[in-house]
Amino acid sequence: MSTPATTASRFGLGLAALVTATGAGLCAPVPTSASADQCDSSGSCEWVNGAGTYVEYVSPSISLGGNTSMVGHFHIFGGGVDHTTSDDRYWTDNFWGKRADGPTYWVGRDLTDGALLCTSFAERTGGGYRLHSPACVRIHR
Repeated sequence: MSTPATTASRFGLGLAALVTATGAGLCAPVPTSASADQCDSSGSCEWVNGAGTYVEYVSPSISLGGNTSMVGHFHIFGGGVDHTTSDDRYWTDNFWGKRADGPTYWVGRDLTDGALLCTSFAERTGGGYRLHSPACVRIHR
């Protein structure tokens, strides 16, 4: 697995990312020299590893407050990708909170230039699921 430094250098100027927090209706540009690691306002996060339109893998995560846990699953979608993980418990055991990592999803192919690759978390509640708005990365050559 690549480290953040090697992933950032692999992206170089080939991947221009755009974070889309659809729940809040906000868009913020991401520098092309930064890693493609994005979070939205509701806590859904994703790490996209690849170069240009090629995506090697996506690692989803959820930002949690201190000493909290959530049960639910991740949905990774866009650009021809549609994958849902199984439900699991995600937690943090420290006062400050942290990101709880979900399972890595291996894509291993080129996506359409301009595609939005998104990750959202579905939190299981007593009667169903509460959907967190997605974090998205726009894929560019």
